[in-house]
Amino acid sequence: MNILYIEDNADLSYVFSTLLTTKIPTAKISIATTGTGGLELFKKGLQGTVDFFDVVIADVLLADTSGIKVLQDIIALSPTTAVLLLTAYADESFVQKSGIEVFSKPNVLKLIERLTQLSL
Repeated sequence: MNILYIEDNADLSYVFSTLLTTKIPTAKISIATTGTGGLELFKKGLQGTVDFFDVVIADVLLADTSGIKVLQDIIALSPTTAVLLLTAYADESFVQKSGIEVFSKPNVLKLIERLTQLSL
């Protein structure tokens, strides 16, 4: 499973990557620190410049844009790519309207559980 993780917090991306590769040893994780960088990396995957991404995970709030917007752009480019949204907000209702599956950062283990299901 090839995963693109778009997260502007370096500590969080390190912890998540470590947890995920422990749970799914075959997972390959690429990290983008901005929404723009993540979208460009995803497009390279579509073009074959880098490996295609099976799953894209984005933080809701990024320094340069909204994670929701980035994932909506990715869905428009590749409707079959699994996209997941990660948020630190306790109230997820505002992002649930996007139609994108949402996970809270305190419950990152639930997100990893979902990725395990996707890898089967």
